[in-house]
Amino acid sequence: MNTLDWFLMSHIARRPSSGYDLRGRTADGGQYIGVRASMTSIYRSLTKLDEAGYLDWETSERDNAPDAKVYRLTPAGRQVLLEWARTPHEPSPRPMDPDFVVKFLYAGQFGRDIALDVLRRELEYRVQQKEVDGAQAASTEPLDPIPELDPRWVQRLQFTVHARGYASTAAYIAWLELTIAEIEAEVDRELEERRAVHADLPAQRHTV
Repeated sequence: MNTLDWFLMSHIARRPSSGYDLRGRTADGGQYIGVRASMTSIYRSLTKLDEAGYLDWETSERDNAPDAKVYRLTPAGRQVLLEWARTPHEPSPRPMDPDFVVKFLYAGQFGRDIALDVLRRELEYRVQQKEVDGAQAASTEPLDPIPELDPRWVQRLQFTVHARGYASTAAYIAWLELTIAEIEAEVDRELEERRAVHADLPAQRHTV
């Protein structure tokens, strides 16, 4: 199972969809999620998931267009999707890979606890990565360049590019921290609201 498989199954969990519908999901906002796929790749994945017993489909008649297969999850598909959602997130060494966004967005849709766990694991990994990157930025490798290269300029460019990545990671970490704080605050508010409701129940019964 790959990232595209989980992406497709997660969308089908939201709403039974055809391959054409799912192609639209990758096109609309796909650049922000990092999952872009051709129709060929989507249908190949759907066929694989169907053969594995994770999807079922029925034919939908369409006006002025060929009939379409509309896919929905089978009980086995629901089970494997839930197992994936509850499997601890393993961050990718490359922050821009779509693994995190797909896991956060689609595993996280099954509950705030899952979303928070994904965020916290990603944050822990990126903080450690930033510390390693910072130590590497402070060191420079010895050079023995060809005559056309100025060693000081080469090192200056190397440092600048490294600083770009370092700054991007710092901004990413800040977003992770902010998002965790916001979701934790939502959870706290809901708990307080539930406590308030339960605290009012005896008084309401007494006055009736």
